[in-house]
Amino acid sequence: MKRYLLILTALLLVFSSCKRKAIEQLNQKNQELSNLAHERDSIINQLTASFDELEQTLGLDKQEGDAPQRIKQDIAHLKDLLENNDRKYKSLQRVIANNRNERSIFNGKVDSLSNTISSKENQIAGLNEQLVNLKTQLDTQQLRINRLVSLNADQNSKIDNMVTKLNTAHFVVGNPKDLKEKEIVVKKGGFLGLFGRVDKLNPQFSRNEFSTVDILTDTIIPLQGDKFKIVTAHPADTYTIVDSTEEKVLEITDPDKFWAASKYLVVENR
Repeated sequence: MKRYLLILTALLLVFSSCKRKAIEQLNQKNQELSNLAHERDSIINQLTASFDELEQTLGLDKQEGDAPQRIKQDIAHLKDLLENNDRKYKSLQRVIANNRNERSIFNGKVDSLSNTISSKENQIAGLNEQLVNLKTQLDTQQLRINRLVSLNADQNSKIDNMVTKLNTAHFVVGNPKDLKEKEIVVKKGGFLGLFGRVDKLNPQFSRNEFSTVDILTDTIIPLQGDKFKIVTAHPADTYTIVDSTEEKVLEITDPDKFWAASKYLVVENR
């Protein structure tokens, strides 16, 4: 029995170590997720600054809405300006067709305007390329964040399952005959295998015969009958038998210590 207790204690220590390791890994993943979110916010801030620069360069009023919507509005506004200038250009060409001097002045202004527009178009093209690059970076970061979120969810699920297993115990209450017929209890020990034999938990018992409890919340085990015998090993100072007017119950006063030796409780009633 001492060896059995040592093995169970070692297993509990291993489970506790695995739980701490899983929590440490989860904290590390959460830190990486926070770093990626910060990096994503930095990219978005760069993108917004680029849009502000475009509007200032073009001499446009700052538009309402998010960054992509603003750039679309700015480009549409510039397109309208170009179309209006083209109409004015054609109109002026007709008016000063016979005036060489005015035509020369006009052409100079048109050339200057064309150069300005060409410069603005180059700036827009550069900003559009920057927008595409920033969006690609943002999409990449979002994919990494999604993967980390999925990983964290998986880690949380594993930790929850581990905690559930550590906090799960099983019990069965029945008369000696039923417990032996169900092969939950067997006779062991004694002198020459004949005298002084005691009831023990059968190593090959069926778990289907047991009820499941949460060791943290389920501290009351209902009993039946007047006399009871606890077959499995549980320290006597970790529980008490409460005899109420309606029924007797086994109240576990120290769950951690009570279930430390065995996560299976077998009670014989008589």
